[in-house]
Amino acid sequence: MAADSDLVTLHAEILAVQAALIAVSRRLAAARPELGPAVCAAFEDAETIMSGLAMRLDHPSGATLEALRILGEMRDAVIRDEALCAPRGAS
Repeated sequence: MAADSDLVTLHAEILAVQAALIAVSRRLAAARPELGPAVCAAFEDAETIMSGLAMRLDHPSGATLEALRILGEMRDAVIRDEALCAPRGAS
């Protein structure tokens, strides 16, 4: 069916964008360590946005819960060491 094929293509596109975002974020944080806290904050912002959406919908939907899970997995893939999130000069 065409719909199944479209769904597979859409899923593949989303996975490709996720992989690219993870790779860019890793390289950015490695090349510019001072941006590490900003990379960490961006994931926190995304989680806040998704949580806010769930609250506006008056209940978390399966999609928002899944999005939060995926954001967590992406964050873990980018931020392999929490020291990345520490402001530079902090010990």
